[in-house]
Amino acid sequence: MLKRLMTKMTATLLCLTAATCMTVYAASANQDSGIAGLSLSDLQKAGYRVDWINQTSTGDLRLPTITDDSFYAINEDDNLIRYNVTTGEWLWSSAIGNNVFDLLSINEFHDSNQVYVLSDGVLYVTNTLTGVASASLTGSTKPFQPLRWVPNTSALTTSNTLVYGSSKGDLVWINPKTGFVSSRYQIGNSVCSTPVLAEGIRSLNGRNRSLIIGTSSDGSIIAINRGTKSKEWGFKLTAPVTASVSFQTSPSILEGETLPRSSVFIAGQDQYLRAVDLHTGKPRWKVLTTSPLENSPAIYGDVLYQRIPSKGLACYETFPNEYAGKLKWTAEDVNGNVITTTSQGRLVCWDNNTKQLQILDSHIGAITASVSLPTAKQVLASDTTNGALFILTEDDEIIRLAP
Repeated sequence: MLKRLMTKMTATLLCLTAATCMTVYAASANQDSGIAGLSLSDLQKAGYRVDWINQTSTGDLRLPTITDDSFYAINEDDNLIRYNVTTGEWLWSSAIGNNVFDLLSINEFHDSNQVYVLSDGVLYVTNTLTGVASASLTGSTKPFQPLRWVPNTSALTTSNTLVYGSSKGDLVWINPKTGFVSSRYQIGNSVCSTPVLAEGIRSLNGRNRSLIIGTSSDGSIIAINRGTKSKEWGFKLTAPVTASVSFQTSPSILEGETLPRSSVFIAGQDQYLRAVDLHTGKPRWKVLTTSPLENSPAIYGDVLYQRIPSKGLACYETFPNEYAGKLKWTAEDVNGNVITTTSQGRLVCWDNNTKQLQILDSHIGAITASVSLPTAKQVLASDTTNGALFILTEDDEIIRLAP
């Protein structure tokens, strides 16, 4: 108890110091002195500025998670830390795990003021406003709920449930108010990517179809109706799909059709990038690439961006007329993933291997700016379009870059 109390007191004092230093960092932003090893002049050319910086007294920050008004992370003591996402202010730290279970995801339910941490053994719950862990799960006297079906993925948050993939191949629905499983559907062997909620227009009166789509290590891809929890469609590939699927509805209606197309896009270990109809699972198009695909496709309206290992970043039409797909361009000098766009519509790509942030012309794939982030462990965006960037460094600094 004393150790955890001292940790919280130290974190509080350090964050007060960090808050004092924010003004200093902002004042020096017009100099090329560098922060966390990055060049401020390169940052300015890329269209970003340092908004705030914060640092904890404990190390090994991981599992960074951005919500509407919060930035969460887990530290080396398995404490959950919450910051104000706009100002960087430290809000609270709460003991969650015990370094026994692997923590997989942080999921916030804003309406009930609860934040849940999913591990590979139990589900933890804490009050969002106070950081106090309380026995709010029905039938539990402790602030956590043991899980019978062991999670193997992070959780998807829907309006009233958490959905995760289990090590035994199940999609599992949890009622966050009780911590109990409300539904379960086995899709194959171990589920290997975070489930995705995909929606598309299915009628002229604007009705949508909502599906939960999961992938298994045996190559199975299954779409489950969100409401009935029944299978809508599914198929099996020759290799696993380790990246979560993406989806998109066409911004226009194709000639001869009455509804805009909605498709699911799958990047597979079988080296294929493919699109299938969201409503039926029938093939729309597919492209054989040169490597197993490890990252989810990034969809922006009528174009799709896919990182192809050892090849670069490729841009395809999202809804081509050709079954063989339609490549628009390949940028062989870009090896990162698209994480957001700038206000001018340029692509922002992060390559964790080379620690490079690259800004691209979305029409031809040409690099317009590049920023080296040598101490970055992870870089996240608050939104897929014109999002702020959050850098988590090896020194456990959290840096917010504003566009």
